[in-house]
Amino acid sequence: MTVQYALAKPTDAVQAHVGYINDLLPELDFDWANARAILCASPRRIKLVARDLLGLGMNGKDIFTSLETHMRCGVGKCGHCKVGAHYMCLDGPVFTYEEMLQLPEEF
Repeated sequence: MTVQYALAKPTDAVQAHVGYINDLLPELDFDWANARAILCASPRRIKLVARDLLGLGMNGKDIFTSLETHMRCGVGKCGHCKVGAHYMCLDGPVFTYEEMLQLPEEF
């Protein structure tokens, strides 16, 4: 396994590509049609990276998203993580990209 870091703002704390992870995707030697991806970021960034992965040949059901950014109590009581009819803490927080697209537009 190789870990690559991409940072929007440079730092001396870690060696990383300056920019976004999307920039690194075309250089990776993957069979994209048979690959799986796990995305953990803001919903906006997830959508941008997923768009690029789809463009490389991935299937939306093979892109997994982690949407815990809205969670607070984690047990479905506070309602903070409710998006449409789904509670991120109870129904997720991991959804395929295809499932994520079924969530309300504001997400």
